Amino acid sequence: MKKQLIPLLIILLFLTGCAVEQNRTSNNDSVSNNGRTTGSIKESPSITIEYVVDSFNENSNTKLVYIEDFEVQNKENSHYRTEYRLPRFSDSIGKSYKYGERTVDVVLMNSIKEDPDIRVYVSCASIEECVKIIRIISPILDNSIDGTALEDTVNYVLENKSANGYYYGKLGLVLSNNEMMIKTD
Repeated sequence: MKKQLIPLLIILLFLTGCAVEQNRTSNNDSVSNNGRTTGSIKESPSITIEYVVDSFNENSNTKLVYIEDFEVQNKENSHYRTEYRLPRFSDSIGKSYKYGERTVDVVLMNSIKEDPDIRVYVSCASIEECVKIIRIISPILDNSIDGTALEDTVNYVLENKSANGYYYGKLGLVLSNNEMMIKTD
């Protein structure tokens, strides 16, 4: 009886090890399908790139149109920013979209919090375009933000035409030289 159990236990251990390896591999691979990604970053229904883009498009006359995925830490790509060199951006997922004539890059990165962090970068946008984006995307990135905080932010941007480390709700905003970044962390 013992001799029969040993081969059975070996097979069971082998199959368990294969299942664990398959699960680990599938959790670390990024799969892209027309801007849809699953990957090594834990994605919750509340904060994924797809959720942000779909919600934005539901609330905007000008839609975000998927262009391409990009490797966030690859210095050779046209989306690279100096901050991407930081370890915090390792294993991040980057996707690029068109917003009218503007480029919008959305980066999803790991976080020590429950939800991953999202950063939205808008290049060469006018103040008016930035305000439109702030109004639409802020409640998507922080569903607890109230109307007063949002209007205060919009008024600040309209008055100063810039923002450097401006925080409202759970969001941070940087706006300088028609380049804008909104972050959740």
